[in-house]
Amino acid sequence: MKDSYTAEEEQVFERLHLAFQELAEEFGGKTIFEITDIFMKVSGDLEALKAYLNNEKNNRSEISQVAEWNYIEDMALSMPENSTEYRDLLIRKGRLEIEKRKFFLLGAQGYGLHTAQQQANSSIVTHPQQSQM
Repeated sequence: MKDSYTAEEEQVFERLHLAFQELAEEFGGKTIFEITDIFMKVSGDLEALKAYLNNEKNNRSEISQVAEWNYIEDMALSMPENSTEYRDLLIRKGRLEIEKRKFFLLGAQGYGLHTAQQQANSSIVTHPQQSQM
């Protein structure tokens, strides 16, 4: 864990906090902590977070349409691609969701992308398929 953050990182955290506050107000029964938990489960995808909250609010079963991740699945990401665990993720989540999750967990630097400017100019969390556009 880092001891300090750059000004750019602090701006990202501030924007996230404001977005979470707005969502907490919009979805009155949710706390910022609950919204943060869902944000982590949906790989930092704000659109997926909103879809999850809307579906939950309207008691729709479409919540499962939003790709959610848990700790065990995150552990399987560290397994070799030819392992049973990783292949199971490929079947259930698909390559695109796996790449999106890896990017979310590892960040641009850990994922092998070294363009901080690209991330700074993007939305709060940029996913691989978005950064290639």
